[in-house]
Formats: sequence, structure tokens, C-alpha cells
Amino acid sequence: MSQPIIGVTPSAGLNELGVRTYSIAADYTQAIQRAGGLPVVLPLHITDIDAILYLVDGLVFSGGGDIEPGLFNQDKHETTTYIDEERDAFELALMQAAFERDVPILAICRGVQVMNVGLGGDLIQDIPSQTDSEKEHAQRAVGVGEHDLFQTATVDDGDNPVTQALGTGSIDINSFHHQALGTVPDVLEVVAKGDDGIIEAVYAPGRSYAIGTQWHPERLAAQHEEHQRLFDGLVEAARKSIR
Repeated sequence: MSQPIIGVTPSAGLNELGVRTYSIAADYTQAIQRAGGLPVVLPLHITDIDAILYLVDGLVFSGGGDIEPGLFNQDKHETTTYIDEERDAFELALMQAAFERDVPILAICRGVQVMNVGLGGDLIQDIPSQTDSEKEHAQRAVGVGEHDLFQTATVDDGDNPVTQALGTGSIDINSFHHQALGTVPDVLEVVAKGDDGIIEAVYAPGRSYAIGTQWHPERLAAQHEEHQRLFDGLVEAARKSIR
């Protein structure tokens, strides 16, 4: 059986020598490998999106810094940080092209925000100051571990890949973000929210596999099979799309 190639977008930064580097947490690539896929990290400086989509069978858009607010017609909030113009340009172009071609997508944390913005939506730039939520959405701030459960979300009933993976009703998740989805475009459907109304998961009806989660399932997947199933579903959809 063919092993689907899953492209993963990395974060970018400068090392101690001032050299620009790309990095990705091994949790992402390990979850893809467990699902039967072959993870490949995608350099953010590549401009030939067609060539990338010719090579990969599916995509994971990973977590990271904030998106430039001008890309969704907002002024920059004082808490919006770690903007990377190269990453914004690459991921938005990749998201739009992959969505148009129905390449299977799993978009995580920043990734679901890229999905939302790339398809015409916008963001809440700072949950504490721009919503009524009193919940902590950054578990590191209260000393909760990287791979620990922290909050709950409610998954809607319905026949979609999110409920197929996670089931319906209350699920345990983690939380590493200060921004969230605002206006959601018509091509996406909200399928999970926190009890404070913050959107936790969306998917695109009519696509082979296009899911976005505000939480980080890759950090839970090794110990919680329901979160691993999100990667299993991605790789299975990618396998079906192999040319």
C-alpha cells in the first residue's frame, strides 16, 4: 500500500548566530507517521505552490505566531506578536490552492486561523480583551504541561469527519492560544466550541478532508486515540488522493 506524503508547514526564527531557521515539533511528524503517512517539512521560502501540491498528498498547517492583521482588514492589536511575513504569504497561498484542489488538510492552532483568513474570514486578535471569555486559553501561563489536557469543548452532532474522529458531546482538549476565529466564511462549518463560545473546530463540507482545530491534537495523540484519529483521517484521505 502506498505511503502518502504529508507536507507540514514549520515555524521560522533566528538561531544564536542570527541565521534564519525552520523548525517543527516532533509531535506533528510522529502523529503523521503513526497514521501511516510520510511527513515532509516544507520550506517557507518556496514560491512554486504548484510544485509542492504535485509532490504531496496531504497537508498539516502547524501552530505558531500571529498572522498580520492587515491580511484580514484589521489594525494590529497591541498583543499581536511574532508575525512572519514570509510564513503568512506561503501558508495563505498554499491553503488557498490546496483547498481549491481538494488536497486533504489538517490545520492546527495557527493553522486553523490561516484556514479561516485564507478562505475569507477574520480573527479575534486577543481573547482576554476582545471577548467576554473568562477562561484561560494559554495553559503554559498557569503551569500546565505541554502534553496535558486542560479544557473541554463540545462537538456538535452531525455526519462530518470531526465527529467521526472525536464523537459528539464534551471532549477534553488542550489550549495554547490568545487569538481565535472571528467571522467564519460560508465554506466552513463550525462543529466545536468551548463553553465560552470560542470556536474550537471547523470543517469544510464537500471536501475530501479539510479540518481545523484551535487546540493541538498532535500533543495529545500519543496518549489519546481520539486525537490521533484526526491524523488517521487525514492520512486515509491522502491515500485515496494518491495519483
